[in-house]
Order: sequence, then structure tokens, then C-alpha cells
Amino acid sequence: MRPTNFKICRNYSLTPLKKLNESADAQANNGKYVFQGVFTACSTPEKVIVNRNNRIYTKTEILKHLAYLREAIKTQGCLLGELDHPDGRFDIQLKEASHKIVDLWYDNSTDCVMGKIELLDTPNGKIAKEIIDAGYPLYV
Repeated sequence: MRPTNFKICRNYSLTPLKKLNESADAQANNGKYVFQGVFTACSTPEKVIVNRNNRIYTKTEILKHLAYLREAIKTQGCLLGELDHPDGRFDIQLKEASHKIVDLWYDNSTDCVMGKIELLDTPNGKIAKEIIDAGYPLYV
């Protein structure tokens, strides 16, 4: 049964990832570009979130995928990601990798998937670093 009193939020505005290697954290991260923040907001019966890709991800659906992604991070040490959203595919091409995802978790208080990434020293990782150094916020 579809809920009757809910709010649809289009292009839900999320805060950019927070850079973790500034000031005191720089030594802890060996000067690497490490970020943490919201990866995606999840829809609940009370609040339906339509993301920038015109998709709706429910909490139930996200938690199903989050479990095996966290297991993959645990066994492999990380997951790779690309600078741009892969067009029409879900697999990551090694030549396009820009960052590694080193942690993922669900924040019950905000109904958001949170994560931590580290930019790689690959061509696309360097592009991301330059964009960030120019002052543009990074979103996932």
C-alpha cells in the first residue's frame, strides 16, 4: 500500500564531502586526499528522495546492498570508484578509477549512507584533486 502523507524531495541537496586531511589530520593521512560525507540519502515512507539521476533509493533497498559492499571493503580493503557516474554500467573500469572507498555505513539519524574515500594518484584522481584545490566541492 502506497503511503499517502509523504514529501517528495527532488534534487535533494546534500552537503559536499568533508576533507579530512587539513591541519592536524594531514600527518595522519600522509598528505593524501581523504574525504568523508553523505553518499546518498535514502527514501523513507515519510520522505521520498529523488536524486540528481532521477532515481529513488529506499532504505530497505540500500541496506541490502550496503551489507555486501561493506563485506567487499572488509575482504578487499576497498572498492574503486570513478570520477563521473559510469554511463549505462555498474562495473568500474580500472583505467577510469579516481578514488577508493575505504568505509561505508548507514546513519540512522539522517537516513543517509555515509562513506569515506581516498583519491588515487591516477589521471582521474589527479583531475579530482585539481578540481578540489580550485575550490569546487566534491559530491558522491
